[in-house]
Amino acid sequence: HTDHASLFQWLMRHFPDSKLYGPYAHSGRRYYQWMARSAVLREHIVPLLDRHLRPEHSERVWERYQAMKQRYSMGPRDDGRNSTDDGPAEADPGDT
Repeated sequence: HTDHASLFQWLMRHFPDSKLYGPYAHSGRRYYQWMARSAVLREHIVPLLDRHLRPEHSERVWERYQAMKQRYSMGPRDDGRNSTDDGPAEADPGDT
């Protein structure tokens, strides 16, 4: 949503190899589309999500994420039961 422009600006600063499209306006909606593909997805976004995303955040999102990783060979599916979120192993980009 265009209300989240500052979030998209943060994403582009911290993941400059990703792409931001928009803003778009369709059917009364105004939004951006952010994409992370290839190396930026595999080397930066997936490890970040693996450290922090858990089924209790959203079961639907968790299942879609695990299916994406399996479909694109980005590591094994994780059932979420063996992980704890004790904080990042290293500092996340721009935690400010």
